Amino acid sequence: MPIEKEEITAVILAGGRGERMGGLDKGLLQLDDKPLVQHVIDSLEPQVRNILINANRHLEQYGRLGYPVVQDSFTGFAGPMAGIASALHAIATSYALIVPCDTPSLPADLVQRLMDAANASNKQIAVAHNGEELQAAHMLLPVSMKTGIDSWLVSGRSSIRDWLMKHDFALVDFSDQPQAFYDIDSPADIDAL
Repeated sequence: MPIEKEEITAVILAGGRGERMGGLDKGLLQLDDKPLVQHVIDSLEPQVRNILINANRHLEQYGRLGYPVVQDSFTGFAGPMAGIASALHAIATSYALIVPCDTPSLPADLVQRLMDAANASNKQIAVAHNGEELQAAHMLLPVSMKTGIDSWLVSGRSSIRDWLMKHDFALVDFSDQPQAFYDIDSPADIDAL
C-alpha cells in the first residue's frame, strides 16, 4: 500500500549535547535572527501535517515553537537513535520523517522524493544521498520499526548508519541539491552561511 503524506510525522532531532559546539544547544543557535530548528520547521511545514521535536534540554523554548516535544526515553544522551526511538513511541502516524535540527536548508521536496522512492521500490525505508555520501539522519521509515530500534539501543549499539546497513532501503539521490544537507557542526559553520 503506497505511503501518503498524511501518514507521516516529521521528527526533528534536537536532543544532542552539542559537544562540537562547546555544549551549546544546536537547535537554538541563531541563524538570520531565528533558531536553526525554526529553519527546519519552516522547510517542513509545507511538506507534512505533523511535526514533533526530540529535545533533552531547553524544553520550554522548544515547546514555544508550537509542536510537541519528546525527550529521550534512554538516559545519558544515547545519540540520535535514542531520539528516533523515543519519537516513534510518541507519534500516531504510520511513518516518520527523520531530520536533524542542524540542516537549515532542507529540500522543498524532501518528503515527496523520499516517499516516491519508498513507494516505487516497495522498500520500507528511504534515505537521502547528497551525491557524495549517505545522509543517514535524513530518512523516512515506518513507525512499526520502533521495537527493533529499541532492541538495537538496549544491545549497546547506537549508530544510525550501522542500523541502516542491516536493512534494505531505497537510496534517494539529491545530488542536484547537495547544499541542502549542509549541517552546522561548529559556530564557524554558521558564520560561513
